[in-house]
Order: sequence, then structure tokens, then C-alpha cells
Amino acid sequence: MKGKEIKILQAKDADLKHILFVDKTVFGSNKKADLTARIIKDNAAQPVVTFLAFDDQTAVGYAIFANAEVDGWHQSDHVSILAPLAVIPEYKDSQVNKLLIEEGIKKLKQMGTEMVFTFGNPEYYKKFGFVPEAESFGFAPPATLTNESREKWMVQALTLKGLSKNVGSVVCSESMNKPEFWGL
Repeated sequence: MKGKEIKILQAKDADLKHILFVDKTVFGSNKKADLTARIIKDNAAQPVVTFLAFDDQTAVGYAIFANAEVDGWHQSDHVSILAPLAVIPEYKDSQVNKLLIEEGIKKLKQMGTEMVFTFGNPEYYKKFGFVPEAESFGFAPPATLTNESREKWMVQALTLKGLSKNVGSVVCSESMNKPEFWGL
């Protein structure tokens, strides 16, 4: 890690340039950055809660928590999807990922969000309270998953009623409802 202190801030509209800088640094192209920008601007994904990590004045990572729905739940029941999460390579071994996820979950709890889903490495996300194979709890993913990738669809209950609610299919915004978003 280069700097002395990483700062985690909730992103504003004007911070999109920092998020796209991280994407271009991490993924080396505009393709992922374009997808990220579509999520942030997608009305169906609102409220999008985004946190940025800064080392001095340089953005080094971000986490996006986009609004989602569970088919059959009431509109006042709030769920989110953590996606994407990106940290530039020089900071991968630091605490940046951890700080971004923790701040995001803390904010979601304050907002009354009941559950948060993600799709990624189960061994990594279990450290933050995510449980693999959310589909085994009755929460079908937004995309059709292969048998090998089912364990990557994970959930974390943020309230007491989170996992005790009726089950259903998770519906995300149109910008997230694409095979390339899910790495399929």
C-alpha cells in the first residue's frame, strides 16, 4: 500500500470518474467501465449505494450495492446486490476490500435493507458473513447459473426477518441482467 491512510467515502454523482478510473486500471478496457456506469445510472438499480476508497487523492477501489427485488415480496422489502467490487492491483493485499464491504453493509443496515446478495468467490465472501448457494435457501439468481457456479451466488441477512421471509427469484436492474455481468 502506497499511502498511510485509506479513506472510505460514500460516492456522489461527481465521483463517477473515479469509479471508472478504477475499472480501467483493474480491467484494462472500457467494457467493464461502461457496464459499471450503466448500473450507476440505471433508475431500476436505485438507490445505488457506492463507496470509494482513496489513498490521498487517488481512487484505489469501490463497491457498488445496487437495489434489487425478490419476486413476490412487497415493494417495501429492501434487498441489494453487491456488484461490482473492484480494487486496483497494488491494493489487493490491503484492507481496502474489507473496508469497502463493511462500510456498504453498515449503510445498508441503516437504510433498513433486509438482505444483500453477491456473486463471487465463496471462500472470500464468507469472511464477511455471506452464505454460499443462496438458491438452496430459495433465492433464485437473476441469471441461469451452471452447476459449477451455483455456490458463487451468495446471500447475507441484514435483519432478523431476512432469511425468514418468503423465498423467490431475485430480480435486478436491466443493466445487471446480462450474461457478461455474471461472467457467464
